[in-house]
Amino acid sequence: IVTYEAALEANRKSPRRGFDAITLANMAKVRAERQENLLAVSLGEAALEIAREHLPEHVAEILANLAEAYADLHLMPQANACLDEADASLSRIAAQLTRTQPAAMLAVLIARGRVHIASGDGAEAIAILEKAVALAQQGDFSDMELVGHGLLADVLKSLGRYEEALLHREACT
Repeated sequence: IVTYEAALEANRKSPRRGFDAITLANMAKVRAERQENLLAVSLGEAALEIAREHLPEHVAEILANLAEAYADLHLMPQANACLDEADASLSRIAAQLTRTQPAAMLAVLIARGRVHIASGDGAEAIAILEKAVALAQQGDFSDMELVGHGLLADVLKSLGRYEEALLHREACT
């Protein structure tokens, strides 16, 4: 966090505000990993505001992380609104670039899966996370594939589907 704060201070004199969005988004992600979700939301919202204007290609990923923080706070309407906006952002970017950004799509799918888990909708979480795992395998995003398998293992285990959960847990090793 101290390093990110130093980066923000260094960026203050720069006219390229996109760096601030990236730095704030990274700070939000660290805070979320520490379960400091109120700070994660605050930093994520600040990152999002800057990214909308200066770095639109990163908006979907920022929204995905923000949705996860909202879900951890049990604020499902806000989490779903973030995911809906992330989908719209991905569509806009795809229309401009003639292709979508797979890393951003994966981030949104994983976030959507986590939001469904948090809201108790295991069946929908499984469908979305399976889609995320397949996309990660196609694009060789092994880190996101591991996250997807881990989440699938957890949700399947919670539903009593132990053999399927074990298959996904084994895919993580």
